[in-house]
This record gives sequence, structure tokens and C-alpha cells, in this order.
Amino acid sequence: ESMPWPAFVLDEVLEVVAANQLVQDLWGVDLRHEFTERFERNMMAVASNPRFTDHLLDWEELTAAGISVFKGHHMGPEDLAAPSPVFNQLLAHFAAGDPQYVARFLNLWQKTPPRTPKVRWWYPVGWRYGDATMRFRGMVTTCNEPHGLAFNDWIPLDAESWTALEQLRADHGPGAG
Repeated sequence: ESMPWPAFVLDEVLEVVAANQLVQDLWGVDLRHEFTERFERNMMAVASNPRFTDHLLDWEELTAAGISVFKGHHMGPEDLAAPSPVFNQLLAHFAAGDPQYVARFLNLWQKTPPRTPKVRWWYPVGWRYGDATMRFRGMVTTCNEPHGLAFNDWIPLDAESWTALEQLRADHGPGAG
């Protein structure tokens, strides 16, 4: 909660295990009451959910980042032809979303190389909030290697993004609504 930007923690299969209030407000969710079942909080699974994808400016780039993690996973690379049981369940959850993303995902899977595991890396995020375009650098830093946990900080990259973030705080802050 002390971060001045959206921040959350993912586990080794990209499930959100903790999220500050700012990122929940940005995503338009309340994780105390929504997305409480396994895979509902998975970043790859929500890549086919219009509730989130309608805000993304760079679906391919962000989804490719997730694909690269699974293709270069430290527990062994995932394969669509022979997925692990957990990855198979994740794929089923993804496929239950908006069908337009399934074909795009399969095409993207074919051309995305595996990511070399690193302690710290980043990915670009473009997000629409109202009329604003927000640009972030998603900075990933290992926080608990044995449990596969990683901090994800969405750090605003420009003045427009910081201004929109301040508007988000004003819209959702104490006494808002």
C-alpha cells in the first residue's frame, strides 16, 4: 500500500496473490469480493476478459510477456500440445473468455520466444483510464524465490500517466463514491 503507483504480487503461474488498492481501483475490481477462485486472478486468464482487455493499449506485448514466462518457466517450459495440469486448467479458463482472443493467443504463442529467467525484468503496459492514456513500466522483482513470488510495480512513465493516476486517487480515495 505504500507504493505511489499500482503494485501487486504474482506467484509463479502469474496469479495475483496481493494487490494494493491503487491497482485494484485502476483495474476496477475489489479482490476481497471478486475473482476469488483459482485462475480468476491469473494474468494470462484475464487476457481474454473484456473487463480488462478493453483498457489495454498493447494486448499483444503484455500477453507475449506472459507467454514468454510460461515458455521459459524455471519449473520447465510449457507446451500447448502437452501442457502441465495447472497450465491446462489456465488455458481452459482463458478459452472461456472472449473468443476473439483465442486465435490471437495461439498465433502469439507460435512467435513468442521463451524468457530467460531473471531476478529483475520489465514489461510495457498501456492502459486507458477514462479519456487518459496511461503508460507504465511493469517492473518485476523477485520477492520470495522458494515460493515463486514476484513484486510487480506499474511505474508511470510520463506526466499524463501521473496526472491520470492522481485523478484515479481522487475518484476512489477516502470519501469518493
